[in-house]
Amino acid sequence: MNSPTLIPNTPTTIGSWALLIAKAIESYGINPVELFRLADIDLAAISKNPDMRLPVSQMAVLWHLAVKHTQDPCFSLRLTKYFQPNTYSAVGLAIASSSNVLEGLTRSLRFTQMTTDAADVSMEQTSSEVLLHFDIPSAHQPVAHEAVEAFSATMISLFRLMTHDGFAPLSVAYCHDKPEGADEFAQFFKCVVKFNQPRNTIVFSLDDVLEPHMLANPSLADTIESWI
Repeated sequence: MNSPTLIPNTPTTIGSWALLIAKAIESYGINPVELFRLADIDLAAISKNPDMRLPVSQMAVLWHLAVKHTQDPCFSLRLTKYFQPNTYSAVGLAIASSSNVLEGLTRSLRFTQMTTDAADVSMEQTSSEVLLHFDIPSAHQPVAHEAVEAFSATMISLFRLMTHDGFAPLSVAYCHDKPEGADEFAQFFKCVVKFNQPRNTIVFSLDDVLEPHMLANPSLADTIESWI
């Protein structure tokens, strides 16, 4: 049987995510090196090779330490300030070059494992909506809920780069409990955000995700995808 993870029985995340966390931690005036040491993650090694794989169990510890030491329950939203498409490696650049958000979403589904193989990501389309689901298999736990928040928040940041600052989903749902400062999630996503839901889901308007991306570069997107 083929393993659902790139490293058998070990769900992982790409190292560039850890670098994004480090940059966000540093913005609070905190040296991230010690927090990475406590999570048993070699920050220097990741800086040299952002494509290295990190077990999500270690990343869960790092997310916990980041929230604890910054004392910010909305840390996952803060790091979007430092997000760049290449946080998703080459996949992010291919998404950013897509003709519209729906095309970018479709590309992201094909290459999700490059960013993380801890989640089963799927998409549904109706006559008026597109639903993006992030399901975490029980065998892949522990996965920090902040990681799910950050993945969804950075996706929206990327789509705003492709469209406009006002781009917003219709709704966002998370499986985990409502955190402190939950109102900030609605402010960031510019829509209703619900917690304690059956699935982690972002719902988009079909019209919105079909809006042409004026700076799209389909040839570049295809070239990157063929290289991936």
